[in-house]
This record gives sequence, C-alpha cells and structure tokens, in this order.
Amino acid sequence: MFIVFMVFIIFILSLSLSGVITDDRSRRPKISRYVYYYISVYWTVLIGFALLYLILTLNGITVIKDLERGNYFNMLTDSLYVSGMTLFAVGYGDFVPIGIGKLIAIIEAFTGYIIPTSFVIKVVRQEAHRSFN
Repeated sequence: MFIVFMVFIIFILSLSLSGVITDDRSRRPKISRYVYYYISVYWTVLIGFALLYLILTLNGITVIKDLERGNYFNMLTDSLYVSGMTLFAVGYGDFVPIGIGKLIAIIEAFTGYIIPTSFVIKVVRQEAHRSFN
C-alpha cells in the first residue's frame, strides 16, 4: 500500500510540473530556456554558498555551529544541506549560523528570494512582448 501511495504522489507531482515543461497549445514537451536558466542559477548559488561555508570552516573560521564535525565528506554534504535550507528559506534549525555566518546566511536567504522574483519578471515581460507582437 505504501508503494502505491508513493507512486500516486509522484504521479500527481509530475502532472503539476507538466505545465512548466510542456507547451500549452500543442502539449509537446518544451522546456523553456528560462527554466534551464532558473535551475542552473539556483544550483550555482547553492553550491557557491556551500563552498563558502566549507572553505571558511576548513580555515578555522566557525560560520555554522556543529559544521566542523566529522570528515571532509560529511562537512561537504552538511554545507550543501545548510546552503539549500537557507537558500530555499526552509531553515529547520539543526544548523545555526555564528558570527560572520549570520551575515552570509542573510545574503543567501535574500538571494533565494530574489531569484524567483526575477524569474517571474523575466517570463512576464517575455509573454507581454510576445502577446503584443
């Protein structure tokens, strides 16, 4: 029963995403270049901030409480996790920024709010330009 429920959830999620990746008129798969751009910008920012957290931690500057525990791989995955949770404004609270890490987290969270806003503005302008022509 659990597997059926999970398949159903994945099916519903894929249907909800189909509007983003298909052309409404022809229903053919068509991923807009803006969607690729949007996803690549998010990944670039997420990885960039994660590397910033990791490099500062490796140089002895504590920016995230409890980030320096474990081996290098654990620190890398924890840095990616912290960056993702901050960028997407989730913030579970299991990692807490300290010192300069607070400023870095604020900048990353602000960036996480700006990216979708700029994406929507760009798409709306494109659609408005397309409808006037």
